[in-house]
Amino acid sequence: MMTLKIYSDSELDQGLKSNLEKFYNVERVEGDPPLTGLIYRGGKLFYSSSERGEIAFDFNQLWASHSNKNYHLNKEPLAKALGIKPNADSHIWDITCGSGKDAILLLKFGAKVTGFERNPSVAALLLSAAMNFNSSSLTIYPGEAKQHCELLNTSTPSAIYYDPMYPEEGKKKSALPRKEMQVFRELVGKDLDEEEVYQWAKQSGVKRFVVKRGVKSPTLRAKPSAQYIGKSARYDLYIF
Repeated sequence: MMTLKIYSDSELDQGLKSNLEKFYNVERVEGDPPLTGLIYRGGKLFYSSSERGEIAFDFNQLWASHSNKNYHLNKEPLAKALGIKPNADSHIWDITCGSGKDAILLLKFGAKVTGFERNPSVAALLLSAAMNFNSSSLTIYPGEAKQHCELLNTSTPSAIYYDPMYPEEGKKKSALPRKEMQVFRELVGKDLDEEEVYQWAKQSGVKRFVVKRGVKSPTLRAKPSAQYIGKSARYDLYIF
């Protein structure tokens, strides 16, 4: 089991600690926090980047940001790609959960979401945010989805959603992405196993696989069954 170091001068919240200890050996480190790493302060878990500051996830805030929006699923590219329909029993595996923003949007669409995140620091932030959000429709697992294939036998998803890191296109070179994305790139780097993920998804038994891309980004080697284009992203649908 991997060791997860968290720098804090106070005891960790017992609920958070217990949640993290399902997946990690949690080691609390006292003293001055490092420039880069996980920090627990004021009852909240942060990731600190030496060059780009701190980030933390708040699913309650994300949910509230959708409160005044009336989504029509038949007009939403992401919902259409994933096959989410009103009053349908949709279960989406978000296999690159990241900050959880898309996962919360999918919940707003009415889907159940199981999220996976292979970067340990990002996964810890997700677990913390999910605990505070307290939704029975959202479950987070650290690690890659292919490490949890036993779940396919007990709760098969209706679709797999994959959002790999891709280079930004069509923007000025001087324009920097938002801080959160900068920290993600520092933490996660580029996803170099897109084709391997595609092959795993194809063999998973799940019929619907959706890849999020930049509007002008190339597809995977395989030709998509359909494409759904939004203002800032394209969703490539593969039907197996």
